[in-house]
Amino acid sequence: MPGRASMRRTGRPTRRQGMPSSGFAETFRSQALLSRQLFQTHDPDEARSRVGEVLSPHELRVLDTGDAVDTRMYRVTLGSISLHRLSYGAAVEVRPGRMENAYLVQMPISGSCVVRCGDTTVDSSPGVGTVVTPTEPLHLLGHKGCDQIIVQIDRSLLERHCGQHLGRDLSKPVKFAPRMALDGSQIEPWRRLIELLVSEAAHDSGMLASPAARSNLEQMLVSALLFGQSNSLSDELRRPTPPMAPYYVRRAEEYIHAHAGEQVSIADVAEHAGVSISALYSGFKNFRDTSPAAFLKSIRLQRVRAELLEGASRDETVTGVAMRWGFTHLGHFTAAYKHKFGEAPSQTLRRSIR
Repeated sequence: MPGRASMRRTGRPTRRQGMPSSGFAETFRSQALLSRQLFQTHDPDEARSRVGEVLSPHELRVLDTGDAVDTRMYRVTLGSISLHRLSYGAAVEVRPGRMENAYLVQMPISGSCVVRCGDTTVDSSPGVGTVVTPTEPLHLLGHKGCDQIIVQIDRSLLERHCGQHLGRDLSKPVKFAPRMALDGSQIEPWRRLIELLVSEAAHDSGMLASPAARSNLEQMLVSALLFGQSNSLSDELRRPTPPMAPYYVRRAEEYIHAHAGEQVSIADVAEHAGVSISALYSGFKNFRDTSPAAFLKSIRLQRVRAELLEGASRDETVTGVAMRWGFTHLGHFTAAYKHKFGEAPSQTLRRSIR
């Protein structure tokens, strides 16, 4: 990567000396997740394939043919969040491109790596992690001996949870600052929750055996990341809770949820809410930071996605589902769907019927 002293032109990472220690890293360095091993391999091609199945398809290159590859991966899942421990045993270059459907938080517990997220490069080591936004291309150069904890968070979960905090649907993805200072006070709740998750992963009959506890921990992890790591919505998230939306906005939302599959006009919504169209638009702008039309479109996109994820029939088509929910211009629909969910509707359908 141009302009980065920590990377040579060959792409091989230079070894960094005297890296800071981290209490967080010390917690995990010995036994973290060792009872949850997915695989171990000395074959680079198998490593690329197996890691790709779990995280994301990618290119993998061993930077020194003299290095012995010893890839080890461990995993525990909560639902829409999974926690991994990954080491390659050799200096490697990893190019997954854009994650699209997931946020990644990478936290070295030993060794180091150089991570490029979009236009930002981070020298990552114990004490300094990285947060990868799914719409940003990712490129990683890992030093020999780099051992990482990686948290994978489903994009739709994080964006839905963020929208619940804000009281509105998101119009753009949440973009995080790539560098995470793991010893910082703001990120301490996140760090402690990860420590709890790793500790509980060693006990099959512990907290993770309870679906309710897993769900609560999942929600707390997302909140801790949203409020602890600087992102594009940090200022809005930290504002005082806004006043409750007026009755007519809430009535309009209820009507849209109930009739999203019908031929609904904004005039119909305003009439049901008992206000003029201009008052309805003003209410949505002031209390939901969106418009009634955009809200209706968002609900319909969510309904389409829910049906595609069900994958009830191999005869189901994206076109059929989209038309059923009022999308008549398939080009515009596909673009809106990909912008909201990070993947084409056809990809969602293919995943659901595998």
